Amino acid sequence: MKINFLKYSGVTILLIIILGLAVSLALVGNEKKEAKNKWDLTTTKDGVVYRINKQTGEVSLIAGTGAIEVEGTETSEGQTNQISGAVNWPSAKMESMNLVLNLKTKWRAGTLFYNFGVSKSNKLEQIKQNSPNAKFTILLLDGDGFIVFTMPVMLSDMASAEDSGYDFSGSVVCGLNKYKNIKTWNIWFRSNLQVPQP
Repeated sequence: MKINFLKYSGVTILLIIILGLAVSLALVGNEKKEAKNKWDLTTTKDGVVYRINKQTGEVSLIAGTGAIEVEGTETSEGQTNQISGAVNWPSAKMESMNLVLNLKTKWRAGTLFYNFGVSKSNKLEQIKQNSPNAKFTILLLDGDGFIVFTMPVMLSDMASAEDSGYDFSGSVVCGLNKYKNIKTWNIWFRSNLQVPQP
C-alpha cells in the first residue's frame, strides 16, 4: 500500500491552521472580556464620575471626553479626595489701574476651585460699564515662571460687592500633579476700552 504524504501533510497543515485560528479567536475574545470587566465606574453625590481599574486600583476622573488620572489620593488614615486646606496666594497689584487682586485656591477630587477678588476702582467701574468683553486671565505658574494653568474671568461675570470690589468663584478640571506644580500666580487684563487719564 502506498501512502500519499502530500495529501496527509496538506490536511494536517489545514487542521493546524484551523486550530491556531480557533485558539487565537478564543484568546482575543477573552482579552475583550477581561478589558470589559477591568473598569468600574462610580458617580459621587456631586455627579463626579470616576473610573476605577479593578486590577491596579488606578483612579481616573472622567471629564468631558477624556480621563484624568487622580494621583496621591491615599493617606494613612484612609481614602481622601482632597489636599488639606485652601491656599491664599499673595496679593497682586495692577498699578496702572490702582487695583489689588486676590486669589484663593483649593484642589479636591480632580477639580481646582478658586475665588478671585478685585478691589474697587473708578477705572475698572468705567471699563465694566463700557467694555462687555473685558476679562482677567489668571496665570498659575510653576517655580520657573512657566504657565501651568490659565483661567479666564470675564469682568461682566464678576459679582459686585459694596465696599470690597468684585468677586468671582469658579472651578476647572485639574490633575493633582498639575496643581502641585503651581508655585505662584500672575494676572493679565484685556479690554478694548481706552480709559482717559485724569
